Amino acid sequence: MTELEKLVAREELKTLVDNYATESDRNNQDYYVNVFTEDCHVRVCFNNELGMDLTNVHDLIKAYKGFGAAKESFHMNAIIGK
Repeated sequence: MTELEKLVAREELKTLVDNYATESDRNNQDYYVNVFTEDCHVRVCFNNELGMDLTNVHDLIKAYKGFGAAKESFHMNAIIGK
């Protein structure tokens, strides 16, 4: 991979994460179809215990909608290191 390809890939990943964070802050879980693959596998832990083990994007959206709208939400994204 060339340096230019690395920079392009990094920018694409940053855009993906930023869009996920922005739409999450807006409680727009339907947007997750643009972020996750159909067959994604997401594991969520609560207090170091597995709380959710989801194997597709539609179950992910349903589970997150089940939490209800957050009263406040703010994602801060940063690149640390190389």
